[in-house]
Amino acid sequence: IKLLRDALRRVEFVAQAPNVKPSFIHFARGMFYYFLKEHGEALINLEQAFEHPGFRQKFAYNLFPPMAEELIRSGRHVEAERYAQTMSQEKNGDTFFPDIVRFLISGGSLLSG
Repeated sequence: IKLLRDALRRVEFVAQAPNVKPSFIHFARGMFYYFLKEHGEALINLEQAFEHPGFRQKFAYNLFPPMAEELIRSGRHVEAERYAQTMSQEKNGDTFFPDIVRFLISGGSLLSG
């Protein structure tokens, strides 16, 4: 946990660099909070990263699963399904995204422990 906290602090340092995109910072923060199981902060940051279409397209398979899990955890199933449809359409009908949502709604988890 200390390593994750240290890395999260470093994200704030990286955020000050002139060419670093906010979407990347939101994604990095969101992932560290996700692994730290700080669900509210994880979801806020992952959704902010998702709002950037270029980033979302490029990092869809890394960004979507933890965001979907946090949405399901917070009871926002309809939004998770809507986001899954958006991603599926953007990725030429790939069913990966709705499949992940169904898995999570059925009680599955991406993280063990």
